[in-house]
Amino acid sequence: MTTIGDRLRAAQSDRAAAVTVIVSAAAWGIYWLPVRVLADAGLTGAWSAVVQFGGAFLLLVPFAALRVARGQRTGLRRVLPGLFMGGGIVLYASSFLFTDVVRALLLFYLNPVWGTLLEVIVLRRRIARQRYLTIALGLGGLWLAVAEGSGLPLPRNLGDWLGLAAGASTALGVMFIRRGGGAGLFETLFSFLGYGTLVGLLPVFLFADLRAFPPLDGLGLEAALWLAFVILVFQLAGNATLLWGAAQIDPGRFGILVMVDLVVGVVSAAALAGEPFGWHQALGSGLIVGAGLLEVLVVRPQRLA
Repeated sequence: MTTIGDRLRAAQSDRAAAVTVIVSAAAWGIYWLPVRVLADAGLTGAWSAVVQFGGAFLLLVPFAALRVARGQRTGLRRVLPGLFMGGGIVLYASSFLFTDVVRALLLFYLNPVWGTLLEVIVLRRRIARQRYLTIALGLGGLWLAVAEGSGLPLPRNLGDWLGLAAGASTALGVMFIRRGGGAGLFETLFSFLGYGTLVGLLPVFLFADLRAFPPLDGLGLEAALWLAFVILVFQLAGNATLLWGAAQIDPGRFGILVMVDLVVGVVSAAALAGEPFGWHQALGSGLIVGAGLLEVLVVRPQRLA
């Protein structure tokens, strides 16, 4: 029998997980800065994601070997969570190679829609009415902040389809992680990075003009330090935090909360790189923040059976 105290503790745990996802996603909003430094140094295109994911994965290999020696699981058998979540993020990064940044963002951040559909169809949830409001606020804010209300981003090229598939794949990944039972964080992260690296290699094998490996020995000390920073802070610590949150909250909720990444990205790019920030961006960012606050403070998450 569930007591009032149990419900309060569950609500506090859900809210803590939601806040953790928001903070982590906000940190990802400045990811563009080191990536731009690396691009200027020659680490661009599909290989950038492969080097980052693969580098983080290799750093975890000794720990995985130690776990094998102790008879513990590494997470490589968790194919579906790793393939859909890690692969989705890498597909998102690859989508920018084949389409406009704006279109890739808009199509990827349909993620809350796919997540909510998964909750209804697969997890058999009854969605709170407020969820539909948070989705409307979030997507409306996205449309204003990025596209400035310029129209619906219907897929029309390979990059568009990659962005759309990436959002759906990530939502599926969150669902599999959420239903993962007793899997630990190391297992989830190792699977995420390993299968994400494999998916990242697909564009390299499929497109001849992407196969040339970047000259890492020519990056220089500053770029090499930035690469180490990205691998340690974003790919390891940042992804670990997001994956921990994904195990605690539902796919649609997760998709809405991570949209704060876009807000921080737009604001930081305007402040640090002089990119445009007008009333479209201000109003859109406000709507996305409002969607996140509504999701955390008003929408009541449901527990897994």
